[in-house]
Amino acid sequence: MGSKCFIIVADKSIDMLDELHHKVDQLENYWSRFKSTSELMLANNAHGNVQHVSPDTIRLIQEMQFGYRLTNGVFNPGQLHATIEHGFAQSKVDSLDTSVLSNGNIQVLTVLDVVVNADESTIVIPKGLALDAGGIGKGLAADITADLAIQLGAQGTAVFIGGEVCVRGIAPGDQGWTIGVSSPQNPSIYLDVLALHDGGVATSGPRGWTNIRGESHIIDPRTNQPAQCSIAQATVVASTSTHAEVLTKLCMLLPIDDALSEIERLGADALLVDDKLNRYETVGWENFV
Repeated sequence: MGSKCFIIVADKSIDMLDELHHKVDQLENYWSRFKSTSELMLANNAHGNVQHVSPDTIRLIQEMQFGYRLTNGVFNPGQLHATIEHGFAQSKVDSLDTSVLSNGNIQVLTVLDVVVNADESTIVIPKGLALDAGGIGKGLAADITADLAIQLGAQGTAVFIGGEVCVRGIAPGDQGWTIGVSSPQNPSIYLDVLALHDGGVATSGPRGWTNIRGESHIIDPRTNQPAQCSIAQATVVASTSTHAEVLTKLCMLLPIDDALSEIERLGADALLVDDKLNRYETVGWENFV
């Protein structure tokens, strides 16, 4: 999914790391838009035909639909056509990895139009709609991998995939797992260091990936154009990395005061930073610093 991953396991045995590594690779092969053979891209290019997929991909689609409903469509993973059209077809990691779509774009469709049959493990993505796992895929991959580590017997774990982090179980220190929030201007400088015992953290910014015109990879679903964001970076703490990532899109696309109010209403916390490093926080942010 175009990012790096590393895993910390608080356990005497490291034998499980091979299995965790295999799981991350498996999810990459299921969801990457840069692989024509991924389950998601096969479904995107199936022209509305039924596709059999893994239970993990069923969960991905369900999480996408939940995120869309939770944010009233501000989080919208059904914009892969627009993402490609604006110059983000190629992977940041390997330019040979390219997103290729064979179906036309129909703007009125959303992820809610995807038919999911969990019992049969099938999905139908309507012709004209194309889904991008993007950040939510990374967040969900972190959650799934962290949960797997605990199931395999780890006392605790922290999984980092791109800007998404999931922590579970016993941390090495009493204060919990510590997670640095880097400055959008200098990644080697931490604005805050979070202490978290269990949950997810996601960080996103409009300038993390830009096209040749300097436009953001984040597409505004209201315009189908690269987003014009008022902040440089958003970090959200939530119960899962998946939901934290969904909520970063609220922070990118809503006015700052509206975004903070909505984040608090939904039971999460956030730190927003603009280009001049001005900070905007939810009331509960200080509980993690």
